[in-house]
Amino acid sequence: MARRGRGRGRGSRQFRGLNCPEVRKAIVPSSKPSARSLSCDISLIASSVSELDPSIVHLGTSAELLFPKLVALLKRRLPRSEVMRILGASSTLGEKR
Repeated sequence: MARRGRGRGRGSRQFRGLNCPEVRKAIVPSSKPSARSLSCDISLIASSVSELDPSIVHLGTSAELLFPKLVALLKRRLPRSEVMRILGASSTLGEKR
């Protein structure tokens, strides 16, 4: 697997070269496959997870970097996947950093 370089603002821990059909075969039938992304680039997210075709796409990017309008666009690009977001404590409590 090739590791993407750090400091590009595109998710420093993303991996390429996974054998997606093999990954899908290893998932227990009663489970829902999921993919997680820390990127704020919806084109990168869509291309990274499209081959795996997960039931759930888990977005770990802060709300300040991935606006609701972009999440809606991502949902249209991945119609078979549910999109899940994490809201940090500062987002839910209205705190400023």
